[in-house]
Amino acid sequence: MNKYTLFTLLLLGISLSFCKEPGGFALGGPSGKPDSTYMRAIVNGNFWYADTAFGSIYSDTVYGNDTSVTIIAIQDSTASQIVLYIANYHGVGTYDVNPPSVLAKYYLRGRVYAASSGKIAITNTIGYYLLGTYNFTANSTNVTHGSFTVIAPGQ
Repeated sequence: MNKYTLFTLLLLGISLSFCKEPGGFALGGPSGKPDSTYMRAIVNGNFWYADTAFGSIYSDTVYGNDTSVTIIAIQDSTASQIVLYIANYHGVGTYDVNPPSVLAKYYLRGRVYAASSGKIAITNTIGYYLLGTYNFTANSTNVTHGSFTVIAPGQ
């Protein structure tokens, strides 16, 4: 093996070690809770990772006992956000984007791109954690391969 091949293999090994996805999901510890929170997607072909992601579950016991879920994620470097909202939330399942009851929005530098189609799937709930996937199309913005694990305290 010549020195150029060895150098190439070494460089390849180093670069692959940096390809680990941030905010990975793992059930950790005796509590069985996820070890991190994250939200990510591919927006118009570019990887998008939130710097901050959180959610909330709100139950309206006064006006009909409806429950809603809101998930918000912010990426500081691009001044962008992804917001997901599900009214009449009934737990684990797939919800079709259908404004105004199921919303998905992408915000970029003050502009709002509201989804006209897509899906939000809540795949699991563990304590106060919501786990799921999402994808949507908003005007000319395509958000695909979305996934999240967020803390969503209920009321």
